[in-house]
Amino acid sequence: MIEFINKYQKFITGAGALSVLVLCYFQEIEIKELRASLKKVAETKNAIAKLDSTQRDLYQATLIIDKYDRAIDEFKQTNPTEAVELENKIHTIE
Repeated sequence: MIEFINKYQKFITGAGALSVLVLCYFQEIEIKELRASLKKVAETKNAIAKLDSTQRDLYQATLIIDKYDRAIDEFKQTNPTEAVELENKIHTIE
């Protein structure tokens, strides 16, 4: 066995080195794929955060609009003619 190793030492060393190079190459490809998927995950998280922020803003705007609608309804009951004027102004503003 020792004679075999001594005789083919260069070939064994070359095959080992080639194996290490092939493994490094495939690991590098896998690392690139993982980095690309990590980038996609980060972009998705950013998009979700923006969407959540937009939904919060929309909810706040909806609450404000509801308050104004209730105030106008009360104003209609107390001052119907002025309420009609106010609604006309609201609908004609661009």
